[in-house]
Amino acid sequence: MNKKELIAEVSRLSEIVVGSQIAEEAEKEGRIVAEDYIKEIAELIFYEQPLKYQDRWLEVMMELGYYTPEPEAPDAPSEGSE
Repeated sequence: MNKKELIAEVSRLSEIVVGSQIAEEAEKEGRIVAEDYIKEIAELIFYEQPLKYQDRWLEVMMELGYYTPEPEAPDAPSEGSE
């Protein structure tokens, strides 16, 4: 990856982080942000980001109460998985 591509990637990832922060702040204020969460995970998948980013997104969804895995789900990520 050359310098220009690296800068573009850092910028893109920064936008994802800022998007997460904005969504979390909006949630605290009671605003509906489902569309933002969907866009965020879509970008993570589309750009084939490492699973640790997708796992973090899932952790946030679970913390916010949007998703609760079934207790016996065989593919449920364990804490600290990357």
